[in-house]
Amino acid sequence: MCFFEMIFKIHILSHVDWSFESETLYSTTMKLAIIGAGPAGIFATKFLKEWKGEIHLFEANPHIGKKLALTGGGRMNLTNKELNVDHFFSENERTLKHIFKNNFARNYLDLFDELGVKMKWEKNRALLQSEDGAEQVRQWEDEFQQQNNLTLHLHCEVTGTKKLNNKFVLTTRIKQDEFDFILITTGGMLRLLEKKNEQEIYSLPKDAHHTIIKPSPCLSPIQIPSSPFVKLAGTAMKIELSQNNKHKITDDLLFTHVGVSGPAVLDFSAIWSKEAFELNFLPGQNENTFVADFQEQRNGKHRLISFLQNLFPKRVAEFHAEQIGGKEKMIADINKEDFNTLKKNIFHWQVENGKSCGYEQSWTTRGGVSLDEIHASTMESKLVPNLFFAGEVVDVTGLCGGYNITFAAISARIAMEEIKKRS
Repeated sequence: MCFFEMIFKIHILSHVDWSFESETLYSTTMKLAIIGAGPAGIFATKFLKEWKGEIHLFEANPHIGKKLALTGGGRMNLTNKELNVDHFFSENERTLKHIFKNNFARNYLDLFDELGVKMKWEKNRALLQSEDGAEQVRQWEDEFQQQNNLTLHLHCEVTGTKKLNNKFVLTTRIKQDEFDFILITTGGMLRLLEKKNEQEIYSLPKDAHHTIIKPSPCLSPIQIPSSPFVKLAGTAMKIELSQNNKHKITDDLLFTHVGVSGPAVLDFSAIWSKEAFELNFLPGQNENTFVADFQEQRNGKHRLISFLQNLFPKRVAEFHAEQIGGKEKMIADINKEDFNTLKKNIFHWQVENGKSCGYEQSWTTRGGVSLDEIHASTMESKLVPNLFFAGEVVDVTGLCGGYNITFAAISARIAMEEIKKRS
């Protein structure tokens, strides 16, 4: 019998009131287990630095925040000036909207002040002021080793939980221990770059009988078998991606040896339905303007490659010229059929065989614990009192550029505020 079934069995047999009586439960020092030391787990621990209770932070990796340290190219994405509920996805949009009505969500920049994080702005995105994500994470881990109310359990995976006599019993490979509260923050990857099946990833909330919205890798590169862009590998430029002339994302794209990556692709992967999609190499430029400029160049001795190099990086210009065998041609020598092919390639390049990457190459997971079963005002389970969720484990996914880290901070702060109230 699954341990969490005891919640319901005991209730039936002995009529235990699982809402708990504060006089008996909160008369002693409270103990909180935070499972997962990614962004939400780290932030929750820092938010409770002055808490009078006892915190145990469990992390399956040898160190905290491994994925967090790599965000923003190692400079650590933190948040974004343009942040609201429209930048996030969930199967339960109603509860998602309620979460973002919370004061902690409305004043999300204050959370980073509370965390003591020094930021600098790069356009709309906030990065670490030091631009050294790895060093910041090491500093946090050192601080945690000295935090009086915290015991840090590294390289220590929680293998099971059960609830007995109003307490949670957590099991690791080493021992068992009792806790008053649990915060689960584990997401799509329990260990960085290690493949995990869905049963393993969401085993703890499943033990609590929580519904898991079907998870899938998100914010990931797109593989293109037999990619036509191999010669462009390493080239970055602003490109628009779209599907069925909608779901448009315009941002920097990086061509790789096996497909495409970069912020534009990561964001597009969150809304892509795995069908054919288009690349527009000249976002923001009208096709008619392109046609007029090209036709004007037909008069005189103008080389096609020179015309294209005024629009694109050299390698991209050469790539498009080669598609119509025009690398050495004059514009006046480009026939109508080749020109139409050139125009279509530039504004509507079709990718028919794109494939999403697995969890090990993704930055986050779409899906997770259903918001139907979580209180928006506290991030507490509706099924198991004193069980909380925050961050990636929840069915909330944001776009690339600090959104998911901000949600980790918001959800952790909401949950920790409720725990402080109860103790």
